[in-house]
Amino acid sequence: MSAEDSGNGRAGVPAEVPTGRAETVRGGGRDNVHPLAATKHGAYSKAVTGELQAGHLERLRERFPAADVSVLSLQASRLAQLDVIGAWLAERGIMRNRRTGTIYPAADYWARTASAFERQQERLEAQHDGASRDPADALRRHLEGLPGGDAA
Repeated sequence: MSAEDSGNGRAGVPAEVPTGRAETVRGGGRDNVHPLAATKHGAYSKAVTGELQAGHLERLRERFPAADVSVLSLQASRLAQLDVIGAWLAERGIMRNRRTGTIYPAADYWARTASAFERQQERLEAQHDGASRDPADALRRHLEGLPGGDAA
């Protein structure tokens, strides 16, 4: 066996270099993994949600100037994720397989994120002005503000 052949069937590649994607990920060598490869909808990607989140944070800070910035940042992140996943689901629909009734995991994630947003928004409203006690109202206002937004 020469220095060029390490016995793993790959000439010139040392035996300790991972061969498959699963091995590469487990081994911590993520250099070859695309930054948007984690999810197909992009809701976890700062490259996709960053600008949306900044805009949402600005509007939330105007609405709740005395609120904790970390709470507003979390709300802005949720809104950005809702926007991205909502657009992804609008293109594909929520059903992964109509025959079996399987929905995309992104649809479930969207529902859980929307619910968490509504709960926190209700707390913010109660703490800061008490004007709107309906948490769904804040989400409805946000959805109506989207292009083609329909709160129905």
